[in-house]
Amino acid sequence: MGCFLSCRANVPQAASIHERLEKSLEALKQEVGNDLEFWHNDAGRPRIGFTRPMRLPFVDDGPSSEFEEAVTWMRDRLDRLVSALHPRLTEMLSREG
Repeated sequence: MGCFLSCRANVPQAASIHERLEKSLEALKQEVGNDLEFWHNDAGRPRIGFTRPMRLPFVDDGPSSEFEEAVTWMRDRLDRLVSALHPRLTEMLSREG
């Protein structure tokens, strides 16, 4: 499970922004945590975000403690990702526009 920012294929502006984010990965890690990652999916598209080696557990009789813990992890990482990337993306896009 995870949360990440990706971009559409064949969009030069998006690829350029992801390259700049990758170059600033160490600074971003200092801001949001060392578990921030940059990788390419199987199709070669860049991704920056957080992953966790588990599947979100679904149960018929209501949320389990494992489910609640997974949701808490996801909310925390998504908040970190948005808080760090939103101002950077806004600034990068304003320079290109």
